[in-house]
Amino acid sequence: MLEVRQPKYPVISYNHILSEPSINRKDPCEVIRELISNSYDANASNIQIYPLLQEKGFIYFDNGISLSETEEINGITPYVAFFSIGKSTKIQGESIGYKCQGSKLCFASKKITVITKCSDEPWWRYISIDNPQKNINESFNIYSQFDDQPWNILTELFPTAKSQTKNILKKLNQDFFYYSIKRKELKRHSSQRTRI
Repeated sequence: MLEVRQPKYPVISYNHILSEPSINRKDPCEVIRELISNSYDANASNIQIYPLLQEKGFIYFDNGISLSETEEINGITPYVAFFSIGKSTKIQGESIGYKCQGSKLCFASKKITVITKCSDEPWWRYISIDNPQKNINESFNIYSQFDDQPWNILTELFPTAKSQTKNILKKLNQDFFYYSIKRKELKRHSSQRTRI
């Protein structure tokens, strides 16, 4: 008599896969290089990097096409693709990156915050994730929150900021976000992203 066999499926460890790029490339310059490549692919004309020496991190800002949560490209939204493995909005040969690994280097950090806004959106969207390398997996909710004052989000991330960081945060104020949006919208209805 033949026994009825249950189907078996491979198991994929999101955490293991996510740890590989970040373990193999711990150099902070690699992270910044990958972010610059992503900015280039997002048609950014302005990239600003603020090193936070006392906090051992950085704030990265570009005015490229933002991480839309609604517009799918190649079957996935740019926002979901940023947090996903093996899925990309990019086509090989048409951009610098296409392997879906570069942004994952950011996940080796203690915390990542993504602030983004599409030109047709009234609000900024953001998400902060502590220890992303351990916490992000296929069941982690990456749904963004809304805010109309992204400069306050930045300030709240550094409640005990030292003087150098305070000076940077003073520069990244309401005028900074407002001016950056308006200048870019005049050129071509785009948006901007901030990663920390």
